[in-house]
Amino acid sequence: MAHFGCNNHLTSTALWGTLKVEKYYLHKYESYEALQHVVDQYIQFYNTERYQEN
Repeated sequence: MAHFGCNNHLTSTALWGTLKVEKYYLHKYESYEALQHVVDQYIQFYNTERYQEN
């Protein structure tokens, strides 16, 4: 169901799409914990270090 005027869905879709391509599909992890660590690091980077136009 679409919510017109709300781009929050687009932002989260872009985040997870990029994360899957850069950190999941291109790498093989030995354990769930290793994958979880990489995801945590990427979210930290995405929220604090990446270039944002605001």
